[in-house]
Amino acid sequence: MSADPHQLALTGNTSRLLDLLSSGTASITAVAESGMYKGHTLLHCAAAKGHMELASALVSRGASTSATDKKGRTPADVAQAAGHGQLAAALRQQAA
Repeated sequence: MSADPHQLALTGNTSRLLDLLSSGTASITAVAESGMYKGHTLLHCAAAKGHMELASALVSRGASTSATDKKGRTPADVAQAAGHGQLAAALRQQAA
């Protein structure tokens, strides 16, 4: 059974998630279809939990910093709301 890429992003399992992306098993543009994080991209999930290294790796692989969730929030907005100001600032800078 394949690991859920959104769960890997939430837990900060950078190496496993990047392996899935490299193998084509997961897509950088994947959006969660159910659960508490429905509508979140992988970058939204990483940002919600403050995983700076993973967020940076996702952006370098093409994750959109301007993608919005079902509430219209960008990954930077999600990071800020979760108390991860440094990550939010980094994501905003990468979006500029």
